[in-house]
Amino acid sequence: MDPKNYACKQNSDCTDPENRPGYLCKCNPGFQGNPYLSNGCRDIDECETQKPCYEFGTCHNTPGSYKCSCREGFEGDGRKNGTGCRPIFKPQDRESFPVLVVTLDTAEKKVHKQKLFERNGGLLLQKKMSSNEGGLDKAKLFSSKELEIATDQYNENRILGCGGQGVVYKGMLSDGRIVAVKKSKTVNEGYLEQFINEIFILSQI
Repeated sequence: MDPKNYACKQNSDCTDPENRPGYLCKCNPGFQGNPYLSNGCRDIDECETQKPCYEFGTCHNTPGSYKCSCREGFEGDGRKNGTGCRPIFKPQDRESFPVLVVTLDTAEKKVHKQKLFERNGGLLLQKKMSSNEGGLDKAKLFSSKELEIATDQYNENRILGCGGQGVVYKGMLSDGRIVAVKKSKTVNEGYLEQFINEIFILSQI
């Protein structure tokens, strides 16, 4: 076919129509628009329309596609449907943890979230934090998703020790800070105050 008479323009291709002669034009994958016009097929910015990269990754739009990469201090393919981004722990990481992170072993369903937060001592913890009781100025509340990422899904290799009320994991936050994450073993209401008291003690270390 003479390219001068070829109806399909840049970033497009032709397909054979069913049960009739000739051909049809369509934009290539990663492009959209009118394939019969010059520059009619324009690149789709997947980074904006699909947001395919992980929370701690960076999306780079490319012609017809995209690339994901992890931020400094993380490793993986950066894709939500791939390996994502996991914290990298180096030998020189400090063994002291300036930030205390605490999570209670609760369900994730939004409809129960507030009730579970209250039942598992969340209000008591917030009250003590707001009053700075016990010197709890180093403690901070994080979402369960943030803690799962920081501890690589509570990987056994991250365990630093086990206390009477929970397991302590080594974690890394998105800004690179090394933290201690304590996850309670039980949601027994009778142990909540004791568990929170352990937080006070650890926060002063």
